[in-house]
Amino acid sequence: MNADSITTSRGYYGNFKLFVSKHKVWAVVIAIAVCLAAYWLWGLTHPAVAETRYMLGTVQSGTIIEVVSGAGQVSPSNEVTINPQTSGQITRVLVNDGDNVYAGEPIAYINSTDEYNSVQSAKSNLQNSQLALQKLQEPPTQLQLTQDQNAVTKDQENIVTAQTNLAKAYQTSYNDIVSTFLTMPNIEADLKDIDTGTEASKGVQWNLDYYESALQNIAIGNSTLQNQATSYRDTAFNNYQSATSMYNGSYNDYQKLSPSSATSSIATMLSETYQTTQDLAAALNSSNSFIQYYENTLKDDNQTPVAEADTSLTKLSSDINSLNSDLSELLNDTNSLTSDQQSITDTNLQLTQDQESLQQLQAGPDALDVQQQQLSIQQNQDALQQAETALSDYTITAPFAGTIANLALNVGDTVSNGTAAATLITKSQIATLSLNEVDAAKVSLGDQATLTFDAIPGLSLTGTVIDVSPLGTVTQGVVSYTIKIGFTTQDPDVKAGMTVNANIQAAVHQNVLEVPASAIQTVNGQTFVQVFNPPIYGAEASSTQGVVSSTPPSLVPVTIGITDNTNTEIVSGLTLGQQIVKNTVTSSGTKSAAATATSRGGFGGGGAFPVIRGG
Repeated sequence: MNADSITTSRGYYGNFKLFVSKHKVWAVVIAIAVCLAAYWLWGLTHPAVAETRYMLGTVQSGTIIEVVSGAGQVSPSNEVTINPQTSGQITRVLVNDGDNVYAGEPIAYINSTDEYNSVQSAKSNLQNSQLALQKLQEPPTQLQLTQDQNAVTKDQENIVTAQTNLAKAYQTSYNDIVSTFLTMPNIEADLKDIDTGTEASKGVQWNLDYYESALQNIAIGNSTLQNQATSYRDTAFNNYQSATSMYNGSYNDYQKLSPSSATSSIATMLSETYQTTQDLAAALNSSNSFIQYYENTLKDDNQTPVAEADTSLTKLSSDINSLNSDLSELLNDTNSLTSDQQSITDTNLQLTQDQESLQQLQAGPDALDVQQQQLSIQQNQDALQQAETALSDYTITAPFAGTIANLALNVGDTVSNGTAAATLITKSQIATLSLNEVDAAKVSLGDQATLTFDAIPGLSLTGTVIDVSPLGTVTQGVVSYTIKIGFTTQDPDVKAGMTVNANIQAAVHQNVLEVPASAIQTVNGQTFVQVFNPPIYGAEASSTQGVVSSTPPSLVPVTIGITDNTNTEIVSGLTLGQQIVKNTVTSSGTKSAAATATSRGGFGGGGAFPVIRGG
């Protein structure tokens, strides 16, 4: 570098120093602007990477207190009308005009017989469910185990007995089939001779045709008798043919049967034999009716029937009696097989049930049964609490300490919610505030409240709702109701006219399922809670930094109850202990300071800027 260049450089540097020394503020501003511009340009070339982390929790059981908040003013000494909280007949009055009463002191009682009985019933139900759980969780006694084991052994013995009886029934059935077919050929031969033999006509016609001809001769000119004769003859002959055909087929099947045949073959042959015997008996009966009709008609006409007719009737009577006896035995066999088979089926079913009972007894109570019984206890506890609350409404009490005036109660009077029971005059202060119609609908007489005062930081008093105006006031289209809260305790620093803030416990739900209010999401009027399915396990699940998942959680529809703005009651949709997403944290991971500054909406600062999303 030559001397001129050095001189020039020193000149620039000197001028720069001179400028900085004379314009320090501008120099700082220009320097900051240059740095920020470079920071911004670096952020544009290094975009942030968004990351969603899920903060996990579980469905808990707890107590939720719904609070209604409002503001108003402190009122000086006042008088309040005491109203019953329910309807009924006065059974007892405990005060007189001018009596001093303390807060909560009973003034009168309303007939509460039904409500008292409801409380006693609820107590009994609770005790029964507690005893049932205790009994369910008790280990089995040796006597119970022995009884169940004996029942299983007895069932097994009964199965053996039933199987033995069934085997005997098959053997008896086989024997009766054989016995029937030993006599059936002779009976079938008798039927054939009686119907198609020619003895009655001396070899000219079948006996059936001979009997019909004799009847037709008598019935000449009488079409009714002629038709009857033909009908009797045709029925007898048709039944004979049918029985003979059935007999021939059954006899062939019978010849294939042996004592070693399968039980199913014996059962089938038993049914076939019974049907064949029935058909043969029907044929005998129709022939008997025809011949008997023939003899009666001839005798009525003063004619003598052929001797063969009497002989046939004698044979038919004997054969019919024989077949009826066989039918009775075959029917008994059929019933025995059915009964013994059903006995085996029923005993096997009983054995299965008794074995399951023994296994359950040895394994102890089922976890689901225990949980169900615990739920029953909880339901009965809630029912008892509701019954006791309802019973308490039948006692008219003083909402705060004061003097009774204008007592309007007598034993036997009927009162309701709108009845003025008495006037309570007090020197204590009250808080008067106005609530919108939605919040006012949640507030009831006797609700507890916490009171704070703008003018007295740190002071907190308790109170009780002593009056809810039944009439609303409309202001610019908004309906509001006046609420009065009696101070439970007094403080001399509280002055009339001071602003008072009240948090009223409008509802208390105990032992209910609850989740953080941030877990509740609303989509198109439906409430949901995010749930991972399957749940996320391990150390990551309990991390305070949340978890990252490539698979988003599912939206599970839920029905919600009351909320205290921190936790919300779950009426349905979730179960105790179920894993849920409390909220999500979306962080903008950065690759440059400029990008981080941009994500925050400005310059400066570094690191991730989390955005927490609730429901």
